Order: sequence, then C-alpha cells, then structure tokens
Amino acid sequence: MKAKVSLKTLFLSAFISVCGLSASADNKSNLVYNSEEVNGVKVSETIYKMESGALANYMKYNYKYDGQNRMTESQALKWDSIKEEWAN
Repeated sequence: MKAKVSLKTLFLSAFISVCGLSASADNKSNLVYNSEEVNGVKVSETIYKMESGALANYMKYNYKYDGQNRMTESQALKWDSIKEEWAN
C-alpha cells in the first residue's frame, strides 16, 4: 500500500515537472525588455531580439516628463545594423 502511494506521488511529480518545463520553454516572441527608471518614472526602454543565441539591439523608446511626472514626449528608435546606431 505504501509503495503504491509513493509510486503515484513520484509519477504525479514527474508529470507536473514536465508540463511546467514545456510551458516555460514555449517563448516564441524572442524579445527581451530592459527598462531604465529615474526617480520612479521610466525614462527609456530598450528591446533586444534573440538571434541565434545572442541578443541584438532591436528597438528603443525614450520618454520625457514634466514637473508633475506626466509624459510629455515619447520617441521610438529602431536599430540600424548597417550604420550600427539608433535611427528614427
């Protein structure tokens, strides 16, 4: 009786582990986000794209705020791989 309970518990634990690993490995977006904050407000966000095991620059957003922490300006930049710089 004790062996049956242990075997069932072991089987259930293995099944849950396999399901968890399958769910976490299903990231198809290949995008990684990095936000920068100053005094509690987001001033920029850089998005990297996973390409053949390495991160490459993809997009960058810059934000400006007024004195009451309201966003006044938003700038979107895309990485130009030929010039190797951010471009509008």
